[in-house]
Amino acid sequence: PFKSRRKDWTHSDDYSVTQRFARDAREQGTQLILYESVRDPEHGGCAAVLAPEAFTPGQELKTETWFLAVTAKGVVWQRESDEHFEFTWE
Repeated sequence: PFKSRRKDWTHSDDYSVTQRFARDAREQGTQLILYESVRDPEHGGCAAVLAPEAFTPGQELKTETWFLAVTAKGVVWQRESDEHFEFTWE
């Protein structure tokens, strides 16, 4: 039903429509949105998980806290522990 508004969902730098859609979907109890990748030249599929309940029922859900730092030199994902992932710009 959303194909008629494809240009709104696939805009390369204006996310206002999709963010509003996700907010409204979350308020209605939607757990997962499947959508087309904007950046992938093949337009592969992506998923936005709006609620942890979208994962396999019956599995215990575990919560973790991660911190994201974006700098001029790169990106660092840091967990509350010492675990981290670092990516530098090339």
